[in-house]
Amino acid sequence: MNSLTLETQSRLIGGLVFLLAGYVVWLGQLKIDGLPGEYDNPVLALELVEKGADIDAINRAETKVKDKKVTANEFISKQLRKDSGFIVLYVVLFSILALFLARLISPPWKWVAFTSIACACVAGILDFVENHGMRKALALIEGGASDELAKMVRYPSLAKWGLSFIFCILVGLVFLCASHAKGVNTVAVGVLLLLGGLVGLSGVIANICKAQFYVMFPAGLAIQAFGFIWMAIAFLGCPKSMISGFRN
Repeated sequence: MNSLTLETQSRLIGGLVFLLAGYVVWLGQLKIDGLPGEYDNPVLALELVEKGADIDAINRAETKVKDKKVTANEFISKQLRKDSGFIVLYVVLFSILALFLARLISPPWKWVAFTSIACACVAGILDFVENHGMRKALALIEGGASDELAKMVRYPSLAKWGLSFIFCILVGLVFLCASHAKGVNTVAVGVLLLLGGLVGLSGVIANICKAQFYVMFPAGLAIQAFGFIWMAIAFLGCPKSMISGFRN
């Protein structure tokens, strides 16, 4: 990665952000009322499922989309078939971003950037572990899911979410504290990533205490997404300005 010029690497990061955004659109969204834990997103409901009976309820859940019946089981199964590419893409994006920042900053912030890479990689591994458990859960269409199976899905998912939010907190701190020129773009990206990470992590902690839907999950993700889009636009539109803000 060091063989790439800093401007090329910044534009690569910007392009990957928009590619990831396009992937999210391709994955699609579905809302179903009455899911366990007061969720309306069946994927998140299964990721953070508390007990076996909730898995059975999610597998039975359904809704109508344009007068066509869509089951939660069917929708989540389709998402899982697409999810491997999404996992690889976000781990690559997060790692390249952290390596890019590490090239520009000095210790101790360089080690903060390296730590964020570890968070991203472990989150990706846990995402695959979580998906393995979800596939087992989705196979039980007739019911009979156990609480142990729910734990196989829930705990890797909580750890994945926690690490992904911690990644954004660390990168947000680098943008805010490791740059010597506090430009509008640098500060805005830092604030959005830090705030999104903190809000999302508070949702993880609350879910550990009591398994149910918390608005902090979608709110944290929305704030982070805004931060990443802002960062991508800045990296693509004015890479020299962004780079100079970090270089002494």
